[in-house]
Amino acid sequence: VVVTSVAARSDAAEKGLAPGSIITAVGTRNVSNLQEFNAEAAKANGKPMLLLIQGPSGPGKATVAILPR
Repeated sequence: VVVTSVAARSDAAEKGLAPGSIITAVGTRNVSNLQEFNAEAAKANGKPMLLLIQGPSGPGKATVAILPR
């Protein structure tokens, strides 16, 4: 799932998410499309979500915890 925008000064922005980042997993579940991402994000019920992301600049991956909006 490709991130298209990130709100300035949001938890996601502070944790390093940026346009072009690719979310490959939510928690322990791999996600390959927006429907799968939304289904996993809904389970968070406003609690922090662990995301496995690949940055827009390369193949390195990082895991971040963010609060959903």
